Amino acid sequence: MQKIVLIMLVLLVQLHAEFLDDDMDGVPNELDRCPHSVLTDIVDATGCRVDQVHFKKEHHFDITLGLSYSKPDDNTTQSAQSLSLGYYYGNFSAYFYTSNYDLQKNGESGVDDSTLAFYYRRIDGNLGFKIGAGGYMPTGDAADNKTDYFLTGKISYYRDVLDLTLDFQHTFMQDIDTVDTDRLTLSAGYLLSSKAY
Repeated sequence: MQKIVLIMLVLLVQLHAEFLDDDMDGVPNELDRCPHSVLTDIVDATGCRVDQVHFKKEHHFDITLGLSYSKPDDNTTQSAQSLSLGYYYGNFSAYFYTSNYDLQKNGESGVDDSTLAFYYRRIDGNLGFKIGAGGYMPTGDAADNKTDYFLTGKISYYRDVLDLTLDFQHTFMQDIDTVDTDRLTLSAGYLLSSKAY
């Protein structure tokens, strides 16, 4: 009886090893050329997306609450609470973020500037595009603080286990004695295995 159980366990482990499918798209890992497909992707025999499941519910909300605490030195502690709201409709989204803080070294507390932004995102084959515009609203305590505006764009290239992203943002600073700022970020991601990215 023990031999039968042992043989069944070996066969079960071997069967499981032959049909590992970490992204659950129905294509075994060893044949999956797009191993990080999402659950809503409809894939071909190689595991790459050919279409996407379309839901009747075209929009949804996300609400995130955050809490942080830091102690940079013996005399200073800082805590913060944050709230972010996201609204998604098709390829469009809107985002709001705000936070307040308590810095105990100098007895300071207050509200940070809040962010409101709107985005459009699209993926065509191996390319992804995201553009957006928004502003940093003066919800803080400074009397001369004005709303700063920004434009942002992102281009991503996806190829098998590699992705490259170029992200650019220009901020139009409105406060006295400030200059506009630019941020350019190039990032790369590589899927080393089904469990390491």
